[in-house]
Amino acid sequence: MDVAGRDEAIEIARRAFELGEPRPHARSGTIEVHHAAIRLEFADSGKGTPFLLAFRMEPGLTPDDAKMREMRAYGEALVREGKQFETAPLAQDPPPARIQSRRGKTLVTDGPFAETKDVVGGYALVRAASRAEAIDLAKRFPHAKWGPVEVREMIS
Repeated sequence: MDVAGRDEAIEIARRAFELGEPRPHARSGTIEVHHAAIRLEFADSGKGTPFLLAFRMEPGLTPDDAKMREMRAYGEALVREGKQFETAPLAQDPPPARIQSRRGKTLVTDGPFAETKDVVGGYALVRAASRAEAIDLAKRFPHAKWGPVEVREMIS
């Protein structure tokens, strides 16, 4: 989401738990707020189902220039094919925030999160004809050579 700053993003995430059914115990979950350092948007072909590819990394791992060039080249090829319509690396500063709601109580925790074995380092939004095609795109992303790529279908 486009917001003025981190505090506004956290407040919107906090309010998300207030929506829906009027039963506080039914409104529980976790939202992580990350700052996108540079968000690149491309023409969206609208063809196919949208998927989120989340690039996970071990904490402290920073891809070198060669890895980033490889990622950009693959992403540019997907843009030319009309498959990728947005991508962004996620900034380490400011740190992410985790907003959790359990039984009507909301807690905000600042990252980094020591209990996680890997963090989201960036993402790509792609369109694919099927889940299998989205998984194939994720497997071919250069990031898959050094870290997991999580594939999530988006509601459109």
